[in-house]
Amino acid sequence: MEDVIASKIEELGVAEEVLIVDMPDERLALNVLFPYMVMGGRGVVITESILRGFFAGIRERLGEDGAQAFLYLIGLDMGGEVYETIKPLLLERSLESSIKLLGCIMRSLGICRLKSVKVEEGWIEVEILDNIEAAVIGKGYSSPQCHNIRGVFAGFLNKLTNRRWRVEEVECEATGGDRCRLVMKPHG
Repeated sequence: MEDVIASKIEELGVAEEVLIVDMPDERLALNVLFPYMVMGGRGVVITESILRGFFAGIRERLGEDGAQAFLYLIGLDMGGEVYETIKPLLLERSLESSIKLLGCIMRSLGICRLKSVKVEEGWIEVEILDNIEAAVIGKGYSSPQCHNIRGVFAGFLNKLTNRRWRVEEVECEATGGDRCRLVMKPHG
């Protein structure tokens, strides 16, 4: 049965090879580190516990201010890379539609769910649910903590509009909220 499924997937032309891996123990959550293709590049799936350790380690080693800057800069690069990858899909789209497409990509990657996008003259507001950044660091913070996701939106908008954007998180799941809300404005 598994061979039939694998051959059908291969026939679709989206994978050169499909491997069925028997788990040595069903209690293990193994990622055998085969590369996955994500937006034209290789990606590796990691667990939330590894991501939690990554965020905690950055905060421990760099302090809160250093972690904020580091995570934001990583996000800037990520947002810019997403834009470059999907640029042909954005040619005829509005600003709102482009942000919604970014939201679809983030949801498909398990990063967050884009609840709403509001585009007004001079600013944009997005509401995000199930933000993995807030989920893995936990609640209990007194200020918004989703610096990486802020950077992703800024990097994407910078490339999309050829302008620099300031992205501020005004509500955050890590502070006990039920969503993260970002307000974005162009510089100058």
